[in-house]
Amino acid sequence: MISKEPILSGYTYIRPLGSGGFTDVYLYQQFNPVRDVAVKVLKAELNGIERQLFITESNIMAACGMHPNVLNVYETGLSQDGRLFIAMEKADRTADEYLSGNKIDITTYLDTAVKIANALEFVNEKGYLHRDIKPENILIDAFNTPKMADFGVSCELAKVQQSPVSLSWGWASPEIMELGSHGSIQSDIYSFGISFYSILTGANPFVQIANSKMDKISNSAGVTETALKGKYREIMSKTVSHWEYQPLATNGTPRQIDQILSQALSFDPKKRQNSFLEISQQFTTVQQQLGLTPTAISLGGVNSFNSASESVFAPSKNNVSNNEINQMFNASTVQTGTQRRTVSRTNLQTAKNSTKQKKSLFSKLFK
Repeated sequence: MISKEPILSGYTYIRPLGSGGFTDVYLYQQFNPVRDVAVKVLKAELNGIERQLFITESNIMAACGMHPNVLNVYETGLSQDGRLFIAMEKADRTADEYLSGNKIDITTYLDTAVKIANALEFVNEKGYLHRDIKPENILIDAFNTPKMADFGVSCELAKVQQSPVSLSWGWASPEIMELGSHGSIQSDIYSFGISFYSILTGANPFVQIANSKMDKISNSAGVTETALKGKYREIMSKTVSHWEYQPLATNGTPRQIDQILSQALSFDPKKRQNSFLEISQQFTTVQQQLGLTPTAISLGGVNSFNSASESVFAPSKNNVSNNEINQMFNASTVQTGTQRRTVSRTNLQTAKNSTKQKKSLFSKLFK
């Protein structure tokens, strides 16, 4: 349930936009300059790791918002009742809504895929990892420009092993769901793959299968909510591990797209693309093969990045000083059809062995 909207100096509340695991989002009108903005607010009852993640999110978005395909931050601060907020660029639609499922236009799809891959490559080169890629976190602005959004569980690449494990069920990679991996560029590539596969099919295949099995279990008498959540995690993990890539070319999708997505969805992380730049290049090659104008690969000059652990909450009417805020928080084989995945789990076990002192954060379980 969405919390009551906060009072923000310099803004007028309009309406709620949505609610997530530990944040609420509202539409406000900013006074100066006059414009509508989306305001993300940390829920009042949350402390500790959620607050630090919120600060990290604002810093990463500020560091990466210069890219044309990353949602831009306008201001960050504290509401009158002490809740953290981020005022950001407003976007009305998600990628799956924009691309319209099975009625998709391949030209627009390819352009969107390249631009989001560009954005994620830029994020990685700046030294960060998104960790929550899914269609609802890819937004479309008024000019039909795709924007990577929701960096709520993102972290610095250099500190990924110290960051809490977090996942959105159905969009996370097998090594995250099965072994509690903290994430990697390859796990983000997997999430990108299932996102753009689901956009083409109109639904996430893992969620469809898991929900179908859960319907039978939830109808059983005496099953507790805790037991249901545990069973859902178990079913989802097994579904992802045993899923066989279903080619899209049979529905008229160019076979080259199958090749890209099936590689991204390889069970073995080492068989996925090495980077989002490689994915961008693969998709632009498809554009050329189809006689389309290739989308520019825009990465910008990336030389260094600021630490996301330092607060970038700039002084404003809504802000206390940076010191006060920091004190408050204390802070390429295509596997298709009936081909089973025969990839050894050796690499996953290696990842497991390197994952130590894991912390679980399932705040987005059914998001």
